[in-house]
Amino acid sequence: MVPQSNTRSRLHLWGNINANGTSIITYSDSAAPFQHWWIRTNANGTRRIIPTVSNARVISVRFSSRDPGRGFELWDNFGLACQQWEFVPTSRAIRARIVRDPTVDSLFTDAQLISHFSAMNHAFVTNFGIYYALRTTSPVVRSTVLNGRDCPRRSFDCSPQCCGSNLNCNTRHLKGAQRLNSLERVTNVHTIRVVGHRICWRFPNGVHDRVNGLSAIGGRDSIVSAASGSPPLMHLMQHEISHKLGADDCATGGACVMNAQRTVMDQWCATCASAIRRAN
Repeated sequence: MVPQSNTRSRLHLWGNINANGTSIITYSDSAAPFQHWWIRTNANGTRRIIPTVSNARVISVRFSSRDPGRGFELWDNFGLACQQWEFVPTSRAIRARIVRDPTVDSLFTDAQLISHFSAMNHAFVTNFGIYYALRTTSPVVRSTVLNGRDCPRRSFDCSPQCCGSNLNCNTRHLKGAQRLNSLERVTNVHTIRVVGHRICWRFPNGVHDRVNGLSAIGGRDSIVSAASGSPPLMHLMQHEISHKLGADDCATGGACVMNAQRTVMDQWCATCASAIRRAN
């Protein structure tokens, strides 16, 4: 197993020790048996990674932790989630750039935005990770054009009352969703625009309303609002990236990140999971 950051290295059992708690490290290629691995399929379709020097032990996340920064170790195979792995094709990796408007400065630092995005890799339950891996470009891009001027009533909440009779709000209003979605677009990565105000959206029936997030199903770009604090920003990002994977807003009433209320994270209902499987 070869890390792409250094193709002369191999995944290695520290100290050439076959015992519970042995750290998994990278080390210069020596063709030693402590650098050789088997990959076996579990009953649930996940994989376990076994050193050829031991049939009984597998690579495990240290302390069975879901926290960022935990390393890997060798441990007896108990079939735990921390010992089960999915291999995500790089063609399904989502590379994203985060663009923020200056009104977000008082709410989140650049480091916090990156942290929210990165934490999704650790927060998603198993079936999220089957479908994509997340990569982000750095640093965060700052853009004044995402903010524009205040809405006609000088309120940051664009609502039907605020928009009034402006039927072209979705294209002419300076904080309208379609206008925002056309800004800062690039062709090679998913652009997550983080704004410090609510977003105005005109529905097909002509009704205007404010939304916390927006993206086209299967599309490349999304907009999320950091203004309300509820749902949390990370949750909004999860919801919009799920749209990119092929999920629609969910009306099952069950626990699902795609529910309109978005009261749960880290979970798709069976309907949304099925839609994503079909799309991927």
